[in-house]
Amino acid sequence: RRPVRWPSSTQLVNRLVALETLLRGLLFLISIVFVASWALARDTLLIGDSLTCGPFGAQIVKSLTRSPTESVTLYCATGSSPNNWIKGRFPRRSNDPPSYFTCRTCTGGLGCTNWFTKGNPDEGDLEPCSDPTTGTGHDLANILTALTARNKKKFDRVVVALGINKGPKDTLAGDEYSDMAKIIKGKVANVDSCIWIGPPERDETKPVFDEAEFNAKISQEFKRNAGKYAIDGNEQEKKAFFEALKRDAKTKAIERIEKDRRENVEYKASLGAFYDSLKGSIDGRCTLVDSRKLMPEPKPADTAPDGVHRQPSSARKWAARIMEEIKKLEALGEAQDDRSRIKPGQAPEGPKSPGNP
Repeated sequence: RRPVRWPSSTQLVNRLVALETLLRGLLFLISIVFVASWALARDTLLIGDSLTCGPFGAQIVKSLTRSPTESVTLYCATGSSPNNWIKGRFPRRSNDPPSYFTCRTCTGGLGCTNWFTKGNPDEGDLEPCSDPTTGTGHDLANILTALTARNKKKFDRVVVALGINKGPKDTLAGDEYSDMAKIIKGKVANVDSCIWIGPPERDETKPVFDEAEFNAKISQEFKRNAGKYAIDGNEQEKKAFFEALKRDAKTKAIERIEKDRRENVEYKASLGAFYDSLKGSIDGRCTLVDSRKLMPEPKPADTAPDGVHRQPSSARKWAARIMEEIKKLEALGEAQDDRSRIKPGQAPEGPKSPGNP
């Protein structure tokens, strides 16, 4: 057996120094990664209507939370327009809670893609919000104040997707659009970017009256509320009564559908002027993304029966293109910021070669 040769004291010291250097290097790398992750962390507020409550919003959230440092707080209210957000009064149906809008916050990698199980705000995972404003009001200014206090920081980015619920007489974007952009800039002072996603085209061929669908619905109505429609008389008289009710309901259904289709036609006719006024209303506060340029005029298969909402596949495609545009805008903004930091007379730095540090 060979005798064990223990390292000399000098060798031990050298090895300890090398180990210490290695550990310091590892700690330095870990700190760099941590600081970089912290610097890239971004909190986004996403505000919208029923389109944002559905598959379009789900895809936007998914795209904004690909990194573990990205966090999104979503607020959406079905049927809403900027006026609702400014005043804090939202459209609701008789069976909705008093403040019907939905919200949720998630951070990348923590279930952000599973909010919308069926692409329908009434059937998905989103539920009416608990009141974040502690009774001060559901208007946007109070919502922003409450969320900022809760998060202990201001949002880095705000994305707004509103405009498709403009009325048939609202050919131009009113003061409420400018007021909403002003509130966002005032309440979220250090926002890197405010992006306003303009409304997409509607399908002016819809909605259409579906005889089979109507007959099925009216039969369900009669069965569900048999007591309400009960009358005295023989079978022939009862049948005549139900047929009269059915004719009346059919007339009203057709009138409502024709009205909605006229609104879609008027919406299309005024959309160009609306966009021009919207850009002027939010200019200097939010950057407008034009959905018309990213999603061409929809085909019948692209939209729901109302001609307004997108089918899930079309909605996801629209959202993906919107996110590509947002990334381009933000990259351009960062490049402009870099150029603005160059001192007068100073040439911008070119790429560094190995021999030219």
